[in-house]
Amino acid sequence: MRAFANKHSTMIGTIALDVLDVDSNPEQGFQDAIVIRLRLRPEPTLVETMFEATDASVYSIDGLGDRERSQEIFDHLRANVECHRRSGKRYGKAACGVHVILRNTDFNLIDIIPVIFSENHIHLPPRFGPEYTGSDWKEGLLTFLNGGIIREEQVPTF
Repeated sequence: MRAFANKHSTMIGTIALDVLDVDSNPEQGFQDAIVIRLRLRPEPTLVETMFEATDASVYSIDGLGDRERSQEIFDHLRANVECHRRSGKRYGKAACGVHVILRNTDFNLIDIIPVIFSENHIHLPPRFGPEYTGSDWKEGLLTFLNGGIIREEQVPTF
C-alpha cells in the first residue's frame, strides 16, 4: 500500500489539504483524517493501479473507532509535525499536518500516512484538471486512484 500511496502522494496530499480546509483552519488535521478504502486488484501490473479505491471519507477522531487508539494516531501526527519544526530542514517551518489512512479491506490492514505541510502549501489551489474540480473531491480522488493518474503539480510530503 505504501508504494501505491507514494505514486499518488502529490494528488492525495493536495486533496487532503483541500478537503480538510487547512487553509482556514490549519489545526483541522489534528481533529479529522481522510480514510481511503482500497481493494487489491486481481493480477495488478503497475504499482499505480495495484488497488481499486472503493470509497473515501472524512472521519473525526471520535468517528475512527477505538478512541484511545485514535488519540494515539493524532498524537503521533502532532509529534511528527513538531519534529519537522525542530529539524530546520525543508519543512522546518511546518505549520501542521493531516493524516491519510489507507485501509485495505481485503486483509483488514491499514497504513497511516502523515502529510506534513508548510504555510506555503496550504494556499496553493489544486490544479489537477477536469478529473478534479474540488467540489466533488471524493469522485475526483477515486477517478485518479482507479485510473492510475499521477500528478506532480503540488509538493506535499509523506
